[in-house]
Amino acid sequence: NGVSGAGTWTKTGAGTLQLGAGSFAGYSGSMVVSAGTVKLGSTNQLSSGLGLTIGAGATFDLNDLNQTVTSLSGTGTLTSSSNAGWPTLTLNLASGQTNTFSGPISGSHLSLNKISGTGTLQLDGATAVNIGGDLTVSAGVLELNKTGGSRINTNTGRIQLGDSGAADGDIIRWLGDDQLATTSTITAYSYRDWE
Repeated sequence: NGVSGAGTWTKTGAGTLQLGAGSFAGYSGSMVVSAGTVKLGSTNQLSSGLGLTIGAGATFDLNDLNQTVTSLSGTGTLTSSSNAGWPTLTLNLASGQTNTFSGPISGSHLSLNKISGTGTLQLDGATAVNIGGDLTVSAGVLELNKTGGSRINTNTGRIQLGDSGAADGDIIRWLGDDQLATTSTITAYSYRDWE
């Protein structure tokens, strides 16, 4: 039987928990990875209404699979340990909400997509974002505030502001200097905002 309902589900202990198929499909609360690793076992295994917090020293591993969440916060590691495909973590952040994620983000094929609503995701802290896929802002605000010489590097991917649809207030906002790797590729549509 899977986990259902709401509330807060917390992963403790230093080991790795790989989730079975459908185990969290009916759960719309919050997942807190406070220690060890939580590893996906199937695409969109978690409910798209789930909020994700990754604690210091802990890891959330997409394992080469796509997943949508409604919030992303913490100081732990977001990664994909497999690079056979091109997994994407999609953040569907509601209007008026602000999330801060300060941990490292890595994965040679990993993409991060901020969609829907006018919510704000801030990437800060002295840890790098080093992914091989795209970093896309399809709606709302992405704030960049990396420190200590850490930068955002999409390697073979690109940083994309907006899409080919109608204007909807997409914004990437710089809160500090030297936020992007010098090799970054940037795509922006004319009615989007860089601040």
